[in-house]
Amino acid sequence: SQPPPLPSAWLITDKTVHAALYGGLSLVMLRALSGGLWRGVTIARGFWSAIGATMYGISDEIHQRFTPGRMYDVADMVADGIGAAVAVVVILAWGIIRRHVVRQSAGRA
Repeated sequence: SQPPPLPSAWLITDKTVHAALYGGLSLVMLRALSGGLWRGVTIARGFWSAIGATMYGISDEIHQRFTPGRMYDVADMVADGIGAAVAVVVILAWGIIRRHVVRQSAGRA
């Protein structure tokens, strides 16, 4: 099958869509591995979430190689991995900042 064309905005490319979608997949996997709890989010779980999403992206690209009308692209695999990793890093950084703010607020009370 042929996916619909992307909008013509200069920021929306095939690679940014790949990064966003696999970033989202990585976050869903992180939430599942963490039991849906912020205290369950760890660097190790983030690592495995990004790896899992990236491996799924690689398998999807390999599958497309054998699907008529679809294209196998190593750059898509790279975009999948970057999106997955960036999403996890953002969530881990947000967790660090959040803990810092909570500790400072508790110290003032």
